[in-house]
Amino acid sequence: MSTRQNIRFMGFMLIFIYIVLFGQVIKAAEKMTLEKLAVLTQSGKADPVTGKIVIAEYRKDHISPSGKQEISGRKGVFVYNKEEKFLENTIVFDNKKSSTRIDRIDLIDLAKKENVEKAKEENVGNIFSDSGAQIFQGSALLNYFPSSKSIMMDGNKGDTEGKYSLRHYRYGFLNPSWLALDGAEKVEISEVVEAEKNIVIVRSERTDDGKSHVKVVKIDPKIGYRCLSLSEHYDEKPYREIKYENYKNFGGYYLPESYSNKRYTKDGRLSKEIEIIISAVQFDIEVDEDVFSIQVPEGTMIAGRSILNMMLKTWRTEQTEQLTIDSILDRELSELALAQLKMMDPFEKDTTNIIFLPDINYTLTLKEGKGFVFDFEQSKLFQIFTHPDCEEIYTYLTDKKQGDLLWDGKLLTTRNAKIISSHKLDFPITLLEKKEWISIYQLPEKISFPYQFIGINEQNGLYSITIHKIESKGIHISCKRIEAGYQ
Repeated sequence: MSTRQNIRFMGFMLIFIYIVLFGQVIKAAEKMTLEKLAVLTQSGKADPVTGKIVIAEYRKDHISPSGKQEISGRKGVFVYNKEEKFLENTIVFDNKKSSTRIDRIDLIDLAKKENVEKAKEENVGNIFSDSGAQIFQGSALLNYFPSSKSIMMDGNKGDTEGKYSLRHYRYGFLNPSWLALDGAEKVEISEVVEAEKNIVIVRSERTDDGKSHVKVVKIDPKIGYRCLSLSEHYDEKPYREIKYENYKNFGGYYLPESYSNKRYTKDGRLSKEIEIIISAVQFDIEVDEDVFSIQVPEGTMIAGRSILNMMLKTWRTEQTEQLTIDSILDRELSELALAQLKMMDPFEKDTTNIIFLPDINYTLTLKEGKGFVFDFEQSKLFQIFTHPDCEEIYTYLTDKKQGDLLWDGKLLTTRNAKIISSHKLDFPITLLEKKEWISIYQLPEKISFPYQFIGINEQNGLYSITIHKIESKGIHISCKRIEAGYQ
């Protein structure tokens, strides 16, 4: 090799070494941190709008005594096998409508029909089954229990928007706070090859009551930083073990085929275990409106609380009915509205709540079927439309997000609000159409003033609204808040 070739070779070697060293510097500079990992575990494709997921769920309690638990009730003794459960959950969601339904079938209960019949023959009583359905809609929750022929309503659950999210721990999404022990004295993040996979391991440690508490989390970057496993040991004994296995790509969403969670007592004994297996997944499907209703038999009891935090008046169905969250709440609120309207004198005016617009042009346009936008809480007219059309009204209510209703003399259009009346009233209001945030109500063909109805805004405030006059001198409206609590 000539001197020139030697020089050229040495030059190439120096460049290669420089590139390697530079790459190591870059890699060191990009060292993984908890903060960065927390962002990556929450990233990924946005939730689908609609979908259906079928999940088999196995639960076992190893600590509770074996056998059955008897629950005494007014109609006899209910027998409940609390030690072991094997459920099949079918989840259907439509996030555009903020609605989710979960049907659960107690497979163990079905498999033990012979035991059920035997128990009845022995006058043990009814067998309590975990089968049933849940419907989430906005902030409301409906729980249906076929075995006890009952529906429990929670009209103001508050911790849900009715939408279903795949960003759940059962699907491998870790809450950032789960990555390491809170108040950890030592946190180590390493990138290793395990089972031919490049994975990230987070090991955190702290001392609790003089004993070691260790958490180890394993994450796979190639499947959107989903979790592979999470384990905790307390005083060198197992405390919690979570595993996610066989991730599959469902239209861009990585979901584990199985999820298992084992909990241990502090002395290392297995306490409870849960195993979930996803058997079917469909996204972006057509969801029929009837999915979010429940057909119940005659004699089904309905109880709970309304969106106003008022206890529902308990009642039973007199025949087979198709019930929804809206139909149950509207029944209750209609009765409330009728009672409130009967107590109020529409001719009694509170000057602090009167809105008066001395503008003859506005009044004339209203008589021609034009409209105004009104806000319950502020007792304020936000807008009067001189030449409104459907698109203009829709845009104003949804885009500007001002006001609760639009009145045009023929229709009431609301934004995230309910208008309540009763068919027993002389001038009922009828819901014509409901879509997304907008509801359209038909006013009576002939209206005599003062005209009064009940309105509920999106903050669940209850208001009595009276249209006193629409005349050449202006528009007279009063709006009074009705205080309602648990009864």
